[in-house]
Amino acid sequence: MMKHLIVTIFLICSFFDNYGQLTCQDFTITGTTITASYPPSQGSSCTIAPTPIGSILWTGASATGSITYTFVTPQTNVSMWYTAVNTDDYGTISVNGGGVLSLSLLNGCANLSGNVVGPYTGDGSYGDIQVNVTSSLPFTTITLVNTGDNSGFNSGDCSSVSFSNIPVCDIQLGNDTTLCLGDALTLNATANNATYLWQDNSTNPTFNVSQQGTYWVQVTQDNCITSDTINVNFNPLPTVNVGNDTTLCQGDALTLNATTNNATYLWQNNTTSPTFNVSQQGTYWVQVTQNNCTTSDTINVNFNPLPTVNVGNDTTLCQGDTITLDAATNNATYLWQDNSVSSTFNVSEQGVYWVEVTQNNCTTSDTININFNPLPTVNVGIDTTLCLRDTITLDAATNNATYLWQDNSTSSTFNVSQQGTYWVQVTQNNCSLTDTILITEEECELILEIPNVFTPNNDGVNDVLVPKSNFGVISMNTTIYNRWGNKIYETDNLFIEWDGQFATDGTYFWVIDYSGLNGNKLSKKGQLALLR
Repeated sequence: MMKHLIVTIFLICSFFDNYGQLTCQDFTITGTTITASYPPSQGSSCTIAPTPIGSILWTGASATGSITYTFVTPQTNVSMWYTAVNTDDYGTISVNGGGVLSLSLLNGCANLSGNVVGPYTGDGSYGDIQVNVTSSLPFTTITLVNTGDNSGFNSGDCSSVSFSNIPVCDIQLGNDTTLCLGDALTLNATANNATYLWQDNSTNPTFNVSQQGTYWVQVTQDNCITSDTINVNFNPLPTVNVGNDTTLCQGDALTLNATTNNATYLWQNNTTSPTFNVSQQGTYWVQVTQNNCTTSDTINVNFNPLPTVNVGNDTTLCQGDTITLDAATNNATYLWQDNSVSSTFNVSEQGVYWVEVTQNNCTTSDTININFNPLPTVNVGIDTTLCLRDTITLDAATNNATYLWQDNSTSSTFNVSQQGTYWVQVTQNNCSLTDTILITEEECELILEIPNVFTPNNDGVNDVLVPKSNFGVISMNTTIYNRWGNKIYETDNLFIEWDGQFATDGTYFWVIDYSGLNGNKLSKKGQLALLR
């Protein structure tokens, strides 16, 4: 503990030869020394009481000497005697190197005048010099300095000092200390029946310290006066900030960073790294210690779940199909690959489709690949007429395909023998296409009769050659030859309608190729007579 007002004094006498030091029971006297016996006072009106015996003196012509009393225990009231002899001289008395009293020596007698700066007081009397020093704060040195130019003696010895009978009592404020900024320290000088004086003139038994400085107290208790001093320093608190409370998304990671120069760390799980990785919800704190000062910071970390989004597995559709991708989630927003923002998306062509779904500031995405297979080719023909008792084969054959007819048969072909509606579903690469045909039925017997004579004489009767009967014929080609085998007429007209123009009477030959509804092809030959 540092005692208040203890000041190291530079002793002027240390510059002189014959430097001496006298050790007394409670103090030491330092000054110049002589070997001669102590001379008596020269002043007739001056008395020496008591007569000094010691050998510590100020002396010398045209020189400055000094005598310093250094006390082992701080004092508050001391009486001292100095003996001045031989000649007039001047000097000063200082207490703790501070307050100064002026001293004049005339005809061996001493006068003391002036004021000691601060809390010190002093006075003198005739005869040898007697100085009473009383202080409201303890002191440890009193120095008498010869500032005159004359020779002479002033002496002191162990018996030249008397102490007051005021006891010195003990009070301790504690050792000098260093606190942390924000800490509080209460200095306690409490004693029974005591009064107190602190450095700020407050008078309570305790003093609250909240800032750096030097603090002292003087305690007076039953005529006992004592004091103590303490230096209090404050170290700044380390700066630590792991961030504001936050909410992350499931799967996110957060690194809390408390790094500070020359610091140590303690996290909530007793780890000691400057950083901490957060991967789950909770309350996290760190204590950072720097220069024995500790600061803590806390952060609450929450995790929101990621929204659920599933637009389906990669899939293959068939040409012409559509699919609606649905990402609907409560209180969510959406972003599709084309920047549309609906909860659904209609797909009609091949491609890669994705959506981002954001809910409570957390985003999840999902992607789907959609391919399209072409539809199989199927054609069982146009609606047609079937002749009674005929059969037609419908053919839907396609590579690597399967088939389903209206009667649940699965062959690539289907034989039709009666009228009706027939359909087939052809499936290839999981894609199906259906074709339908309507077949009607009728009598398809072919009847073709050609007359053997016609009379193109413009009488309105039998003027052109036409079939006598033409039933079920859907196409025919008629060629007429003369008797020499020359073709004289040809037509695809189902009614022939040859008028015999440019032909003479006689016999002619005809050949007719014809077909019916059932596709049968027939040929007939004959002859006819042309008569006008």
